[in-house]
Amino acid sequence: MSSLEEDQVSVEVQAAHAAVARSDPPTEVSEILTRVTAVLAIHALELVDFHHMDEELGKGELHARFVGQVRMSIPMASPGLFPQALRPLAASLKEHLSALEAALVHSNLESAKVESHEAHEKFHELQHEVKEWLSTRTAD
Repeated sequence: MSSLEEDQVSVEVQAAHAAVARSDPPTEVSEILTRVTAVLAIHALELVDFHHMDEELGKGELHARFVGQVRMSIPMASPGLFPQALRPLAASLKEHLSALEAALVHSNLESAKVESHEAHEKFHELQHEVKEWLSTRTAD
C-alpha cells in the first residue's frame, strides 16, 4: 500500500470516528463506515497476488502456499463490506474464491485454473467498481 493510499485510509477512519462522536444520523455513519470497510477490504484483497496465482496455475503449477492466501481472502470478499450496489459482485468473487480454495485443497488443477481465472477477473472488476464508487463519495 502506498503512503497516499495509507493516508486515504487514515482520513476515512478519522471521518468515521468524527461522525460517530457527533452522533450524526445513522445513514451518514453507515456511509462513512461502508467507505472504510470497502477500502480496507480492497487493500487486503490487493495483497493476494491473483495475477501471479492465475499464471502459475495456468502453467500447471499447483502450489500449497496458494491455499492460505485464498483462504484468508475469502472473508475480505464478504458482500457486507461493500456498498449495496456492489454486493452481488463481491458475492460472486467470494463464491469463486471458495471454489478455488476447495480445488486447491483437493489438488484439482483443472478446477483451480478455472476458478483462479474467474476470481482474478472478478477481483479486478470489484476493484475498479469500488474505486469508481469511492470517487463519487466525499468524506466530510
